[in-house]
Amino acid sequence: MLKNIKKYIPRRKYRERGQLERRKRLGFLEKKQDYKIRAEDYHAKEKKYKNLKEAARTRNPDEFYHKMIKAKIIDGEHVQFPDDKNLEQKLVTNTQFINLVNFKKSQLEKEAEKMKVRLQLNKEIFEEGNKSVHTFYYDDEDEFFEEQKKEKENELLNKKRKIKENLDDDENGENNKKLTPENKELINTYKQRKKHIKQLDQISKGLQEQKELLKGGKKKKIGDGVYKYFMERKK
Repeated sequence: MLKNIKKYIPRRKYRERGQLERRKRLGFLEKKQDYKIRAEDYHAKEKKYKNLKEAARTRNPDEFYHKMIKAKIIDGEHVQFPDDKNLEQKLVTNTQFINLVNFKKSQLEKEAEKMKVRLQLNKEIFEEGNKSVHTFYYDDEDEFFEEQKKEKENELLNKKRKIKENLDDDENGENNKKLTPENKELINTYKQRKKHIKQLDQISKGLQEQKELLKGGKKKKIGDGVYKYFMERKK
């Protein structure tokens, strides 16, 4: 019963005094909790120093580890040199990534080429459907055959010129209004494929550059991801 009564008896709130006004120059007044943190930190450092000192005292002068020759202190920083096996593994992984990117890029290029041919065919069908019909009259057969020959030659030249034309100029220009919804969708897909191909090309170049940088030896950059290696005398 008495234990329960203690809960309800009002108690004075515990307060720690702050730094006195006349002692403000001495800074923050340290409490027990502050001292505890500082003491723990001090003792941890003291223990570490003691262990290091003992390790130095009992050190074997003939002690050797391979990491001693695979690491160095440069500008006060501990630098670890890459292991040959690790380097080989990185080169293999890098090559696999490059092959994968190039494979995906070639797939998209084939798709884009098919779309280009399809768009060219649709364009020709559309133009032929809207072509106006002209009737020609000839005096004799020789003139008729000569004109037919010229017409065929002109058609062949026009066809070659249209194939060489860049589709993008036509897609973004005035003919866009004449296109059917199906063709517009095909053009948008074609543009996306071309954009994706460009991105993959940049990734491939970046990976190729990383691969060249992983290789050892003295080299000089002569182009985008292209390095010239200097001859080194083998020991």
